[in-house]
Amino acid sequence: MTFLKRLFYLGKDTSYEKAMIFYNKNMYKEAIGLFEETLERKPSTSSLHHNLARVYCGQAHRNLGIMLFATSNFSSALKEFQASLRFSPENIEILYFIGVCQNNLGEFEDAIEIFNTILEVENLSNNKKVKVRINDRGPFKPGRIIDLSYAAAKKIDMIKSGTAKIRARIIKLGGKP
Repeated sequence: MTFLKRLFYLGKDTSYEKAMIFYNKNMYKEAIGLFEETLERKPSTSSLHHNLARVYCGQAHRNLGIMLFATSNFSSALKEFQASLRFSPENIEILYFIGVCQNNLGEFEDAIEIFNTILEVENLSNNKKVKVRINDRGPFKPGRIIDLSYAAAKKIDMIKSGTAKIRARIIKLGGKP
């Protein structure tokens, strides 16, 4: 094998590449297995394939959960959404799906407790942070991630602009306040 060919294949990861093929064909169960295999083989978070596999594994669990949710298979959907949250804890939209699944399964206390999730919200324009508790299902305006109270918005200096690019991170998932 020539030097250039060896150099080209050096960074390849066949499991990751196969997983991406399955993912792009909406074959999420198959993709998840291969992404998880990549994560086990490349435990270093400095590995590009590790980081990409983690993101896509979370998205694959989310997408599979949505497909199961749409067919009213709430128990299996709930498991997929919870797995998605393990891989992508910053994906707070999953909390909504978890709460609805729990509600539809009759797990009313658990569905209510999901609203006791604590987030850290960071305004990316000034790096100011505030901790907030989720207390409803909003926002209901397309393109928005979260509605903040006046007090929380004031703490991260977004009163004047009304909206801001933010990063949300789960500090505490559900449970009693």
